[in-house]
This record gives sequence, structure tokens and C-alpha cells, in this order.
Amino acid sequence: MNLFFQNLHTRSFAFCRGGLAALCLCCMEMLTAEEFPCRFFQEPEAFRSIMMNAAIEAEQGPSGLPAIKATMPGMLQRMIQPEKLWDNSTGIQFQVKGDGSDYWGCISLRCGSQAWNYCYFFPLKNPQWQQYTVAWEDFTNMGNFTLPINASGAPRPSEIDQICIGDRFRLWFRGYLVKPFSYALADFKFVTTAQTPLEADRYPAASYTDFLRKLKNGSPLTIVAVGDSITAASGLGNNAYPERVGILLGQHFGNSITVRNCGIGGASVRESIAWVRRDLAEPCDLVTMSIGFNDKSAAMHPEVFRCKLGDWIEQVNAVAKGKTAILLIPTLPGSGFRLTRQEEYAAVCREVAAAFKLPVCEAGEAIKDMSDEERKASFFDVAHPNAKGHIRIADYIANAIIQDCRKLE
Repeated sequence: MNLFFQNLHTRSFAFCRGGLAALCLCCMEMLTAEEFPCRFFQEPEAFRSIMMNAAIEAEQGPSGLPAIKATMPGMLQRMIQPEKLWDNSTGIQFQVKGDGSDYWGCISLRCGSQAWNYCYFFPLKNPQWQQYTVAWEDFTNMGNFTLPINASGAPRPSEIDQICIGDRFRLWFRGYLVKPFSYALADFKFVTTAQTPLEADRYPAASYTDFLRKLKNGSPLTIVAVGDSITAASGLGNNAYPERVGILLGQHFGNSITVRNCGIGGASVRESIAWVRRDLAEPCDLVTMSIGFNDKSAAMHPEVFRCKLGDWIEQVNAVAKGKTAILLIPTLPGSGFRLTRQEEYAAVCREVAAAFKLPVCEAGEAIKDMSDEERKASFFDVAHPNAKGHIRIADYIANAIIQDCRKLE
């Protein structure tokens, strides 16, 4: 294995966000505060729909500024002419007016290809104009790289030649279809004053042992489940493994346990990084992560998966300020030819957990222990467990957590 990846640990993941942020701050001291206004959000006719018939129209912006209004779901794209002056910037600034919904909007900046595609998600709950200043470090690279814009080896701001609004997802939490929603955008600028608010190298994850003690003591708890369509478990209600785990633990310990299922069909580890601020917008005691099936389907290299999963952990720790415990569930096996196909990704999950000193729950054993016939009867297809399969997975996870609690005695 490449020596670089053998030595990946918390500090190496943190450098991209912590060390580079400090470097940017040092560089900013040599710059005067500058803004480079652009007309990107003043010309709706320059955008075209590239996914799901997303629509765009002119809108009245703040203080009489021209603006645009995007109607989703879907994605809009416009080509832009790069300028060298942008290389002095440390991020961008723009204003958003939401529609009051629980959905989140998205801006993506692309540098020539999908490989250098950087996205940033923002809430739409506020129906008033709200300004966002986003540092380059706070964009998520949606390709196979972790380098932020303007880092050594990454594109310069003057290489940004496309701006996109929206994303590719038509499914929401737990498999619900995304309903039409909209948001307005105005006053786009490149700025030299953007600073990341996250301190990725400052916070470790909260203690899993402390979570177990609170669970054992009967304290009310909130668990967030992050993952793809396997976690979302569309249509399974309380038989979905996240919900059932909460029910079983509540019954065993007498706790009031709230479960927020943030599984999204089609999600990969890339989107999971970009969604951390959304998924952890409200405090929680434990976040579980089960990801990798779609990453394997998309042929993501396991070492890229390793870096991205580490980046997700860093983001969780930074956003939660070290107040949320993390439990990794190694990539789950499927049925049929997908029974062992993800094993390399599951191994990466275990190795990353060890590097970050995080616990793992081997819920995949519940699937592997089935006979071929039983497994076939527990899946809708090669990827998605049905109610019977989810019950087996949930029972395994809940029993594993209960056993962990008993070890405290």
C-alpha cells in the first residue's frame, strides 16, 4: 500500500481544513480587503437546465439588486469567463432567500471537468435575504480529490469556468420524493476576507463510552443515522434499521430515544461530507455511518474512499465541536453477487475507525450469517434489505450496543 495512505491519521486529514486555513489567514494579512463582483446571479438567461427540468427566472434582489430564482429539484448550469483577479480571493460571498422549507440549496463551482467540482449546501428555512461568505476550504470536492480550490496541486480560482445551482438528487430522507422548492440568489462576489469557521484539527469525536453511560443511565438521547438508500429504507417505517435500533434501545434501557434517519438514496461518501452541516444542524449524541455501496458501484478507488471517509469524520467533529460520538458500520454486504463485492470498502472503514480511535459495529455479520435462501428472502434486490433483512441488521446493532454497555459494569 502507498506509504501516504498507510500513515493517514487524524492530523493528516485535518491539514486540508485546519493547516490550509491557517495558511490562507497568513496570506490574507498581506492583502487589502477586496471584492470582485460578478453578474452570475443577474442573468437568468445564461443558465440552462441540465437535470430534471430545473427552472430559473428573474427575481427582485436585496436593495433593488437584480437576482435569480431557481425552482428545484434538478440542476442549472452556466459557463463563465474566468478572470486572473479571482486568484487573490479566499472564497466567495452571495445572498440567498429561502422558501421556508426544510430543503437545502446548493452552489457548485467547476474547474473544467467533473473531477474538479466543488459544492456548498445552505439551508432555505429563512425566507429573508441572508448573506453567506464561504471559504474555499468549506467547499466539498465531489471528484476523487480532497484538495480545496487554491491549494497546491488544485485549480486556482481563475480556472473556475462553470457555476451550477442545485444537485442530482430527487430523493429526500427515508426515500421520500423531493417536492418542488425554490430559492433566490443574488450579489455573487469573489472575496479576500472568507475564513472557514471550522476547526477540524481541534476536536476529537465525543466519547462513545460516555454515550453508553448516558444510555445505560436512562438519559434522553438523539441518534442520527447517515447513509445511502440502505439506511433510508424507503417505505419500511419503523422496521428500517435506524428506527428499530432506537426502539429496541429505548425498550431495553427505558430511554426516550429520538432517531433522525438522514439516509439518502444514491448517496456516496462525497455527498455525505457536503451534507454534514445539514445532517447535524441539530445536536445529537451519536451519529452512525453506513456508506460505500454506491462508491463501489461507481468504482471509487478504495484509497480515495479512505480519504473521503476520514474527511467526513473530520467534518462531523468540527461541526459538532466534539460533542457527538461516532459509530462506524463497515460497508454492508448485499445479496447474490454483491455479498462480498464491498468487502474491501468494509475493511477500509475498520482501518479508518482504528486510525481515529472510533468504535465499529459489524452489522454486516447479520447478513453474512444467513443461508443463501434466507438471504434471498431478506432482500428486495442485490442491494436493499427488505423488512426482514432490516430487522436482522437492527437486532444485531442494538444487541452489540447493549453488550458494549454491559462491558462498563
